[in-house]
Amino acid sequence: YSSTSTPDEYALGFMLPSGVGATMQIGGVRITGRCSAAAKSLLVTLYDGTTSLQDVTFDTDDFVSNASGFRSMDFIFDETTLSTLTVGSMYRLGFAPPDPAHNFALCVMETSTASDLDAFPGGTDFVLSTRTDSGAWDADSTTKRPIAEFLIEDFTDRENKFAVVLS
Repeated sequence: YSSTSTPDEYALGFMLPSGVGATMQIGGVRITGRCSAAAKSLLVTLYDGTTSLQDVTFDTDDFVSNASGFRSMDFIFDETTLSTLTVGSMYRLGFAPPDPAHNFALCVMETSTASDLDAFPGGTDFVLSTRTDSGAWDADSTTKRPIAEFLIEDFTDRENKFAVVLS
């Protein structure tokens, strides 16, 4: 997809169950994808609804080695202070190629039924989200999700008995 596609932004929609903790910070994301052209950019954004909390733009020169193949890509947010997220709320990590000449491909897993996602980490709380022209998010797919994982920088449990800081 590109900036002229419909949809033109794909995202990992995710929510950790409220029973597992209180807050967390996302330091980055690892995806499987394909950049088709060098000298282009990819915007990676952490959203609460349609509000951008963190974003970073990456040069595709860092990832283009074989335009026909998918590869693992790590994107690390560069904000000095990361947003604190509430466990139990839905967030999205979006991927948007700003240039119409850049066709980006996010590897997506599809299952036969929504309950099949329960076999994977995050279960049905990790989904594929899409939107067009920075508008409202379309209905989340119940049978598709990006091959992606967020990188937790900080995690606090519900009762503040422990905190995990990954640096």
